[in-house]
Amino acid sequence: LYVKDLTDTLKTMYDKKMFKNLVFYMEACEAGSMFDGHLPTTQNTYAVTATNPHQSSYACDYNADYKAYLNDCWSRNYLNDTRWAMTNKKMDSRTHEEQYQWVKIQTTQSPECRYGNVDIAKFTLDQFQGQPSNDIPRQVPTTAGKIGTPQRDVPLRLLERALEAENDYATKRKLEADLEALKLERYHHDLVWGAFARKMDIDISISQFDSNCNGIPVDSDCMKIGIEAAIEHCGEFDDYSFSYMWMINKACQEGKIDKVPYALEEICGLF
Repeated sequence: LYVKDLTDTLKTMYDKKMFKNLVFYMEACEAGSMFDGHLPTTQNTYAVTATNPHQSSYACDYNADYKAYLNDCWSRNYLNDTRWAMTNKKMDSRTHEEQYQWVKIQTTQSPECRYGNVDIAKFTLDQFQGQPSNDIPRQVPTTAGKIGTPQRDVPLRLLERALEAENDYATKRKLEADLEALKLERYHHDLVWGAFARKMDIDISISQFDSNCNGIPVDSDCMKIGIEAAIEHCGEFDDYSFSYMWMINKACQEGKIDKVPYALEEICGLF
């Protein structure tokens, strides 16, 4: 999903009066990049994101029985806040502003952000989520407090946990091989995008832990050219290599997009 596609869709819905006010929750790594500099304040749309334009979101609550993380930390927090409001009959008094501030405190590892028409935050939860029924949803289970795992590292951590818990010799050897292959794949991405940064003279000192909700706005058309070039010459992105996509946006901002396909063709031809 590209920024332009989402932006155009929301504008079309607004122009056709398909909503009066819209609250949009987005959970994704670098979720803020989908709205930062693109969602106008005049469109009656209020977007809340799990993180800012350049930082990972986090998975929470690993469950050994399911061998999976049951939640992402941010969504767990706002769902539990809504459940609290339902249980205590506060849906008609709990505002989105109050929910935003509470979830921001609870979500300690990724910076919750918001964009668009922030005035909508004064509205109460029931104006968008309806009246609670007698069947109150159960609390989203939590097992690991506030400590989460970066979404980019989830496949790696799942293999590590599986290996630690496994007793069968043959299965352990298979898991060890899978883990080593994944580490090599991640190392390959590090080499490719490190070479790309040097080739394009891109400053890689950008802090991946800057909590600022406003980053370098995404040039969607330019990004699409760069992403398609990367897929053509280097293969599809995966969860880990997506973390380097900001470099393409940086090349766009510096007017270097014409050089991107040639640089990627040369680099990925070597690795």
